Amino acid sequence: MAGSSARKCMYQLSYFWLPMINYTKPFLSISEQITQISARGLLISDENKAAYYLSQIGYYRLSGYWQPLQKSSIISDKNGKLGRIIHNKFRDGAKFSQVIALYAFDKRLRLIMLDILERIEIAVRADIVLQLGQYNPWAYRDSSLFDEKFATEIPKGRKMTRLKTCLTKFDQYAKDSREDFFVHFRTTYSDPLPI
Repeated sequence: MAGSSARKCMYQLSYFWLPMINYTKPFLSISEQITQISARGLLISDENKAAYYLSQIGYYRLSGYWQPLQKSSIISDKNGKLGRIIHNKFRDGAKFSQVIALYAFDKRLRLIMLDILERIEIAVRADIVLQLGQYNPWAYRDSSLFDEKFATEIPKGRKMTRLKTCLTKFDQYAKDSREDFFVHFRTTYSDPLPI
C-alpha cells in the first residue's frame, strides 16, 4: 500500500511519516463511534458499557490502548529501515473489553509508579536536607557547596546562574504561597526559609 490509499486504511507510527494532509474527519457521536469501531472488527458485547467508557474516557484516549489489537504490517523505507504501520482493521477476536482491561492496567500501573516516585522524591529531599543542613540552615543558598558550573556559570542567553535562577523562583514561591507553613514562617521570621 502506498500513497493516499494507504492513508485511508492505516496511520503512521514513529518510524515513518507520510506527507502532511488536511484533517477532514467528521465529528462522531458516541453511537457513531461504536458503529465505526464495530465495523472495523472490534467485538463489543455490551454497547451500553462501551458508550459509558467512550463518554468517560474518550475515543482518542482509548485508541492508544486498542492499537495492539489492530492489524499491522512491517514496511521498509527507501534506505531499508524497517517500520510498522497500523491498519484501521482489528485482528480477529479483538474485544472492546480487552481495550478496557489494558486501560485499567495502565491506570493501576501509573498510580503504583506515582506512589513509588513520591516515596523516592521525599526520601531524596530528606537526604538533601540532612546533608546540607550539616553546614548551616541556609546551605542551599551557599554557592560554594554546589557544582561550579551550576553555581557560577551563566548559561548562554540567560541573565543569572542556574543556582540563582532556582533561588529566585523558590523565593518567589515562598513569598506568594498561601500554605500555612509558609505564611507562618513569613509572619514570624525575617530570614529566608531554612533548609
